[in-house]
Amino acid sequence: TEEVGRKGRYSVHCTEEVGRKRKRGWQVCAAFLAASFLSEDDNRTNNLKQCIGTCTMHLHQSEPLLALPHFQTGFQIVQEELAGSALSLQQVYLLDQLGNIALSLEQYPAALSLYTATINGLARHGVPRSDRTITELFLKTGQIHAILGQFKEAEMSFMHCIEVLTGELSRIDSVSNKQNSANMIGLCYEGLGKLYQTMNQFQNAISMYNHAVDFAKNVLGDDCAHLPVLLNDLATVYESTGDYDRAL
Repeated sequence: TEEVGRKGRYSVHCTEEVGRKRKRGWQVCAAFLAASFLSEDDNRTNNLKQCIGTCTMHLHQSEPLLALPHFQTGFQIVQEELAGSALSLQQVYLLDQLGNIALSLEQYPAALSLYTATINGLARHGVPRSDRTITELFLKTGQIHAILGQFKEAEMSFMHCIEVLTGELSRIDSVSNKQNSANMIGLCYEGLGKLYQTMNQFQNAISMYNHAVDFAKNVLGDDCAHLPVLLNDLATVYESTGDYDRAL
């Protein structure tokens, strides 16, 4: 009887062990199948994330030449594999990150293309054009248009930012948020001033710089750190027009 009992317990033990092995086998099989059937979008997104992560690491280590090939690979993924597809919100924000890398690497046409795609992608997901993220993107596209000599597009981008931010400023109660919006408006006026100066439209440049100076004083105060830079820019324009007294 004892021997039969031992054999019976052994049989139960073997059955449980076989069950555990089968369970582990199914778990391994399920993981393999999940990896096998990973969507192409997921693969592309992961590849793009890897490119962005490697670029960011090299840029933090002041190695732009090492970052550039990884950026080019990431940009190629965007152009060849993600172009024309309905991007998820996560993929849209990855375009923004890659755009920032392009800007750091002075790849201006690529940065402009990525920022524009980000704006359009956010709009498709219902993000309004008055959203702060989109406003910041318009500010960056304005600066890039100016660098590339696309003055009309730059002017329109800066004007859009001023319109949105001015309306936003009237609705903000928080001091820190108000200062942030005011700083951005100041950057837009400054961008327009430099733009008009480059176009030899000196009176328009003077008008924009005066707006920027007045805005800095009235909203941010006379101790605004950016005020001396604006005054120096304004003096440079006056000097260009031969108005040396005002320049001094």
